[in-house]
Amino acid sequence: QVGEAVTYSSIPLDTHFVFTNQVLKVKDLVEIQLLRGSNPIANEEILLMSPSGWSKTYKTNNQGKIQAEVIWPGTYVIEHSHMTDQSGSWNDKSYTKNWQGLTASFQVK
Repeated sequence: QVGEAVTYSSIPLDTHFVFTNQVLKVKDLVEIQLLRGSNPIANEEILLMSPSGWSKTYKTNNQGKIQAEVIWPGTYVIEHSHMTDQSGSWNDKSYTKNWQGLTASFQVK
């Protein structure tokens, strides 16, 4: 940290990913689930990016899940974002929309 410390309040994230917590192997099938609280989110987009530069957007099924075969070794990145109409105040500033983005990664050997 450089300079004075700044403390920010937080807006809790209600959306999160669930996926395997292990190093995958090339040709494995990865399953990623998108949840809001403990409820699956259907028909939402998840972007999967490979270490080779390839990317693809998937739509979640009724259980909030996507499946994809991982075909390159390295670090994969997954992303999801959404915007909601929500009013509030954050750090003494008013807002009417709430954009939240999720990013996570996993390894393939």
